[in-house]
Amino acid sequence: RRWKVNSISLEGELLKWPEVGVRVRQATAPTQFGMTVDTDVSGWVKVKWDHGAEEKCRVGAEGTYDLLVISLPSFTASGAGGLGKACNGQYVRVGCHNGMPKYRQERGDTIMFFEDDGWKMNCQDDTRQWVYQHLDSGAS
Repeated sequence: RRWKVNSISLEGELLKWPEVGVRVRQATAPTQFGMTVDTDVSGWVKVKWDHGAEEKCRVGAEGTYDLLVISLPSFTASGAGGLGKACNGQYVRVGCHNGMPKYRQERGDTIMFFEDDGWKMNCQDDTRQWVYQHLDSGAS
């Protein structure tokens, strides 16, 4: 299993959830761009700005949102074989599950979602079961 990050454009929307890998710009400084690099469940994300500095920004903390989305991560899954071969392909965000982003295959029914013990994939839109699990970035 290999998952790589690409991007889809949703420029101008406020970032309203903590998620790593989102290209953002500061809402009050239109020339300051960066990437979210760490999350905090209490409504904060850490951003690494293009100029090198890192800063915690609000994504719901204190009822405030500091960031505008430039692009969201989308994923490509490859390397699945046998019955799981249908899980290969491009995934785009379709909503949330357990407070984390949920993705669906662009040309299929397969979903990618997060549970307490890692990212999972299922060949149908059902989060009660799964056919593949991605435990960490070192898994293959």
